[in-house]
Amino acid sequence: MNANIPCNKSILLIATTASLLIACAGNNDVSPVDREKQAFEDFRNEVRVVVADPARQTEIIALIDTLAENLHSLRVSNWDTDKRARAIDAAIKSVEAT
Repeated sequence: MNANIPCNKSILLIATTASLLIACAGNNDVSPVDREKQAFEDFRNEVRVVVADPARQTEIIALIDTLAENLHSLRVSNWDTDKRARAIDAAIKSVEAT
């Protein structure tokens, strides 16, 4: 593995975040999940255009895929946490009402 990978991870993270923010600022007819998927696909396509070395392309795209999976897992975890918090809040309010 190349010594530049840690730096590339940071660059990828920054570029992905910027891409996601740009994607989210646009069309409201598309769901946020679809915009996110499209942003990641656009990012992968950009890597294919910019990075000439096929091995590096594969490595970078694998990092992008990992980032997409981690973001999805984080979103699911956040939804679960939000559901639990709402259930606890509802239980507290029902106890307070009695």
